[in-house]
Amino acid sequence: QSWPINTLHVAHALVRAKAKGYAVPDRLLGRALDYLRTIDNRFPPYYGVATRQVLRAQALYVRLQANDRDVVKARALVGEFKAVALAPLELLGWLWPVLVGDKASAPQVAAIRTHVTNRAEETAGEGCLAPVEDGADGLVQLPAELLAAGEGGLDDEVEIGRRLGRAGVGEGAHPGRLLARLTVG
Repeated sequence: QSWPINTLHVAHALVRAKAKGYAVPDRLLGRALDYLRTIDNRFPPYYGVATRQVLRAQALYVRLQANDRDVVKARALVGEFKAVALAPLELLGWLWPVLVGDKASAPQVAAIRTHVTNRAEETAGEGCLAPVEDGADGLVQLPAELLAAGEGGLDDEVEIGRRLGRAGVGEGAHPGRLLARLTVG
């Protein structure tokens, strides 16, 4: 039995290693990307809806990093929520860079930017996003200047999306509760 979260992390590591110039067998990377393309079929029955959604978003981000962008699936995943504000920040962090730059995704990108900006609490030196409503104690911290992505253009939005995406991994008890802390200096 495969564990989608483990396979996803391995695939991400393979993509990053290849991007850094390490030799990664094409067949191995191809199989990992095929797995990510069909991740919906890989979840065990006990994975909840929220866990599945976040892992699907992360898979789309990893595929983007491998030059296998799928904005149609990313838009569909955002569309599973009645409003962007109801989607977990970590999910939006993974999807934001997938959607940025795609003209058909402009409404979703604008809604994500607005939601993230509205969740921001700025101080003199940094900003952080308010905790999630379910009582999780994690915060995502970003430099205050990055919270105004709307005026900065595509590069700033891509960078914020990347930073939010990276905030969704690493810390947390299990994949459904991955609101990690990110501090950038």
